[in-house]
Amino acid sequence: YYIISHELRYDNVYFDLSAPFMLPFLDLEDAAGRWGGNRLLLGSDTPYGKNNLQRNRKRIERLSLSRLEKDKIYSQNFEHILSLRLPPG
Repeated sequence: YYIISHELRYDNVYFDLSAPFMLPFLDLEDAAGRWGGNRLLLGSDTPYGKNNLQRNRKRIERLSLSRLEKDKIYSQNFEHILSLRLPPG
């Protein structure tokens, strides 16, 4: 978690929540408190993570974030990443 919090200081770094067993809920709460939904991405680790998508949805719903912030985690952050233009060359 230290590495995550250190690297999220860069605007182009996001954290994927695909492996719930690797990030305790208290650390997820801390990350959500620091960055809101702006830097977190829903992930599933499919096909390797059994039921990870459902687990992560439940964990995200437990966070003290607004619906807008949760929607960023669910899809809007990923949509933003896909819309970014790469620098030329």
